[in-house]
Amino acid sequence: MKRMKTIYFFVLFVFCSASASADQILEVYTCGDDIGIRMRDNGWVVARQSELGEKRTDRIYTMALALMMSGKPTGYFNPSASVFPNWCGIENQVRSITVLAAVKE
Repeated sequence: MKRMKTIYFFVLFVFCSASASADQILEVYTCGDDIGIRMRDNGWVVARQSELGEKRTDRIYTMALALMMSGKPTGYFNPSASVFPNWCGIENQVRSITVLAAVKE
């Protein structure tokens, strides 16, 4: 029974991870030290400098701009389950990320 639960959670994790990829960036928004990114299927996500540090936030910002301008899909990204009640005027729809990947089509 324990093995079955482990397999179930592994499969669930794989499907949840797969859903957070191959999205398209529609808008990149800066507010203070944070970078907001609006995606076609997953809505708003934010890279918070207080969580990531300046260097990593700058990398995500650069990648997001490049993906938006080229129209290419994102690779894996990890939106958190919790939603910010109000982030820079965007209410009840922003989740934080710490990872954003780009893929070659």
